[in-house]
Amino acid sequence: NYQLAIFLGVYGIVMRVKIMFNKRDTALIQFADPSQARLALQHLNGVVLYEKEMHINVSKHAVVQLPREGVDRDSHLTQDYSHSKLHRYSRSGVDVRKIYPPSRTLHLSNLPCSVSDEAVKAVFLTAGFAVEKFQRF
Repeated sequence: NYQLAIFLGVYGIVMRVKIMFNKRDTALIQFADPSQARLALQHLNGVVLYEKEMHINVSKHAVVQLPREGVDRDSHLTQDYSHSKLHRYSRSGVDVRKIYPPSRTLHLSNLPCSVSDEAVKAVFLTAGFAVEKFQRF
């Protein structure tokens, strides 16, 4: 749930995540605002993640219900992130002009001048990622 909340948090403020009990590759995601859910749908529907194509639809459920404590057997599958300090955006809103679909290009900022281009490339190579091009501005 946590990784899914962080991943989708690029597109808005994730309030709750529920992994479906009988279908573990399916989840309900509640954003703070319907426009944020539409933004995630717009940018992520059809994107391949972990070798599977994501199929994203608007849910008929307006909210993700929290499980009843001690009653629901799947309570560990639902997480509430409404008070999380890890939200990328403030409650005042999401600047949609700065949100893009996934791409092969990363933008790194605040790199100290003392860090060489080779050192940055080495970090990615060590993690198993190929660096095709690196450019400083």
